[in-house]
Amino acid sequence: MTHHCTPKSTDQQSLKDARFVFIRWDGHRGPLQRPYDGPFQVISTGDKTFRIMFGGREEVISIDRLKQAHVDLSGPVKLALPPRRGRPPQRIPEKPHSRTTQQRSQTSGAGRIIHRSPCFL
Repeated sequence: MTHHCTPKSTDQQSLKDARFVFIRWDGHRGPLQRPYDGPFQVISTGDKTFRIMFGGREEVISIDRLKQAHVDLSGPVKLALPPRRGRPPQRIPEKPHSRTTQQRSQTSGAGRIIHRSPCFL
């Protein structure tokens, strides 16, 4: 009997000895985005959870979302930063140079030219 949908089980003992791990994000991902982010440093391990250094703060992550990261320890390890949340910073548009009052009355706030009827002047 074949089980095509059964996920591969990870070796729990090798994960317990890991110094660095990848974290799986279960949320929506865009095309060509990796399912795992990392590596992140492991601070301590438990039976079902790991305490991980996550962007300068400690986070508790379930063992089901982790995968052991094999990193080269001969040099400095570049740790990943957590994904940014919220809206990206907006650029503040530069204010245009001061206009004359005639120019202000001829354009709307959106910059469209206003054509006034001679009847209403």
